[in-house]
Amino acid sequence: MSNYDFKLLRDDIISRAFRIVGVIGVDDVLTAGQLKQGVEILNALVLALQSRGTFLWTWTSFNLNLEDGVSGYALPQDPPILFVESGRVNFSNSSSEVFPVSYLEYLKIIDTSEVGIPSVFSSDGVNLLLWPTPNEQCISFTAVAVRRGIDWDVSNTDGGFPPQWGNALVYAVAADLANEYGVPIRERQQLRFEAETMYRLASRGEKSRTNTSFVRSAYLI
Repeated sequence: MSNYDFKLLRDDIISRAFRIVGVIGVDDVLTAGQLKQGVEILNALVLALQSRGTFLWTWTSFNLNLEDGVSGYALPQDPPILFVESGRVNFSNSSSEVFPVSYLEYLKIIDTSEVGIPSVFSSDGVNLLLWPTPNEQCISFTAVAVRRGIDWDVSNTDGGFPPQWGNALVYAVAADLANEYGVPIRERQQLRFEAETMYRLASRGEKSRTNTSFVRSAYLI
């Protein structure tokens, strides 16, 4: 199968960073220790990027089986759901849209135990809450949601970063490695400069945003 997204995988990023620093050659394979070191740096970089306002998220969808008389359902946690954007209640041969309200608006509902076809949903961050409480006609709830980006624990992952972030990640890892491997200070400074330049170029790339204020300044994966 052809691949058209131009994304670098985890091990590709780490290998190239080690080559830039001069620790390995073109035909060398990373040792287990070097790979572990690179993964630690990549995961730390994701946290550092979030502190700079680059928070990675993506759209996802999920289904929850509904039960008669049950209003609350645990949201998926692997990876965590940050916000449910829209949803539909499914019946045996049809479905109906359910509209989002804030958790505060949900708490203002006088009778949350009312049973029927749900018309609104909310979330307390852990559970999806439906009102009215689903009756026996309601089979499942299908949601479109925003989820958190994943970490780099799997070798064939791209970390969820858009393609334009490839060089930024490579040089950021290389800059960190340069400190740990005693690269001369002038070369370290140059790597830091390259990493910052690549970061700025990547962050200017196209951003797709949800209408949810929680992730309005975030980068779509």
